[in-house]
Amino acid sequence: MKKTTKIIFLIVVYAVIAILIALTLVYFYRTNDFFRSLFDGNVTEPTKMATGNDVREAAKTVETMNKTAGYLSLFILISILVLQAFAFVTAASVFVGLRHSTETIPIRMRKLDNADLFLDLPLYFGLLGTVASFVVMSFNPNISRLIAYSSTLVGIIFSVILRLSLQYPLRQALICAAARDKIALDNAEITAAAVLAAAASNASAAAVAPVAAPATLPPADSVNARQPQTASAPNTGNLQMNASTQAPKTVNLQVNPSASTPKTVNLPKTGSANQAQNEGKEIEK
Repeated sequence: MKKTTKIIFLIVVYAVIAILIALTLVYFYRTNDFFRSLFDGNVTEPTKMATGNDVREAAKTVETMNKTAGYLSLFILISILVLQAFAFVTAASVFVGLRHSTETIPIRMRKLDNADLFLDLPLYFGLLGTVASFVVMSFNPNISRLIAYSSTLVGIIFSVILRLSLQYPLRQALICAAARDKIALDNAEITAAAVLAAAASNASAAAVAPVAAPATLPPADSVNARQPQTASAPNTGNLQMNASTQAPKTVNLQVNPSASTPKTVNLPKTGSANQAQNEGKEIEK
């Protein structure tokens, strides 16, 4: 639908431009004597051109031929200018469409290179006007030179305007956009490579050093059961020190009640009280 609307719009624009050019040139041709004299034929020998003997009729014939040559030259000039306007509007619509296109930058660049033909259309139509001027030269040399020069000049001007105002800014914008996209793509690739390298290093580290299982504390009962029950040794340090400082003690024990003389036992200096009692009991037995 958009394409059809665009085509209809271009057709309307072409028709309006052609009508404006034709009406303008026809108006100047009818109202301006100097402008009309440029298109009139250069027939100055009515006697040679006339077929009859009447000079008035020959003069009317020459005037009619001059007007016909003038209208023909005017029609050729209008056609050349309309074609130049057609080339200009077509090239402008193509480049505006490329500017507002949503396609990728490489595709737009290739289409821009392909659209270079539309920039040369004014030059081609100018060359067409130059060739057509040779046809007009046979009956009106003055206007033939005007057509040749004007068509070529208009073609060059239109081509330069299109290249400077449409092609160069669009190509510059596409080149800058392509450079920005390339930089962004390179940064994205570098970031992705760094992420992949970090992930690979983490995976290799995890494979080399396996994760240890979480330590669990055993219950208190099992810990108490595992601990050996060790008897506390008697603190003999104080006893030894006291025994070493005191004089030897003598204990009178009766081994046999029938015996008249008691027996004495000398305890060692470093013995403890419990050991002395045990030795006394053994002696009594």
